[in-house]
Amino acid sequence: MPLRCISPAGQELAFQHDTESWAALRARNLAEKHLRLPCCESPVVLKQSRLGTRFFAHRRRDACTSVPESQEHLHLKDIVARAATRAGWFVTTEGRGTSSTGQEWVADVLCSREGTSRSVAFEIQWTRQSLEDTFQRQQRYQASGIRALWLMRQWDVPVSKETPAFAVRIGEGSGAEVLMPSGIWPANNVLHLMGRAEPRWGQRVALDAFTAGALRGRLRFAPAVGHVVPARVIGAPTTCWKCKRPTCLLLGLELLLDRAYPGFGNAYVELNAIGSDPQRGAQWLSVHLAAEALKANGVGAVKARYSKTRGETYLSNGCVHCDVLQGSFFDHDVIDDQTSLFEADVPVEPWLAESSDEPAVLNRWWFDPTTSS
Repeated sequence: MPLRCISPAGQELAFQHDTESWAALRARNLAEKHLRLPCCESPVVLKQSRLGTRFFAHRRRDACTSVPESQEHLHLKDIVARAATRAGWFVTTEGRGTSSTGQEWVADVLCSREGTSRSVAFEIQWTRQSLEDTFQRQQRYQASGIRALWLMRQWDVPVSKETPAFAVRIGEGSGAEVLMPSGIWPANNVLHLMGRAEPRWGQRVALDAFTAGALRGRLRFAPAVGHVVPARVIGAPTTCWKCKRPTCLLLGLELLLDRAYPGFGNAYVELNAIGSDPQRGAQWLSVHLAAEALKANGVGAVKARYSKTRGETYLSNGCVHCDVLQGSFFDHDVIDDQTSLFEADVPVEPWLAESSDEPAVLNRWWFDPTTSS
């Protein structure tokens, strides 16, 4: 059930027709039988699905080996194609090509525009596809100089800059939306299946708006990395095990990303993530968190110290009075008493994003709802 067919005058695209022109094309084809499908040159009949999608179908399938498409798959292709056309791109569906390694591909929606160096392919994956197959198909597009973006019905989609992939859903009234990954997914750049429960998602964007925005550069990966963002400094009061006086532990930073990137959500980075390289972490903290502000809130020096108990050097809190190391096991004892001490502007260094226990908190996609075309 493609959206494209061919005629003696060139190609016909179903999504370019309104009710009146579609009826006129159907009448002409009944009279002249001039339309053919590119897959097998079969005569064409013009139809409309229960979701309201206009499409071309085989008059007779005979020996054609093309795989039939579901009405949902066809409907999503139609939405993407129409949105890309309105955004000023030249659009074709079922676009074919061959990679530099000789592998053939067929793109659901292929978009190109004068002045752009690379075409963009939108792939609708309504049936489940393994991650391995997704990566292989993405590499095929890359070898063809094509930027490809995946819209998938399944839960387990890649979360990576190299393979942009998102969940897509059809709602009531045949409207569709794209679901962006939130910051709760585990590492290894994969949004995993979460049992039988539907995962918690981040941004939800109407598919037509998402398509136009992606083509206009409004889709960005890890937007905060390399930029300065506001952060809440999170600490908790405790009592020094040695001098028995009150002190405060620095537990981590809450990066207030929503202020700069609406809809992205905030991210919490624990002290042990900052201290995956103790010396670098200590240097970063000393530059961006004023010692005076920490001391005013009862926090002692946060620096790389050697622990006999752990047999290693790690980024640790010291007592604000006697500077003795406050072991990391104290952090768990005071976790329920954590509070925001003050705010500071901090740069999100690439190493900070990568050293986090959950890199997906920062390394994920964000759709910019504010940037104009």
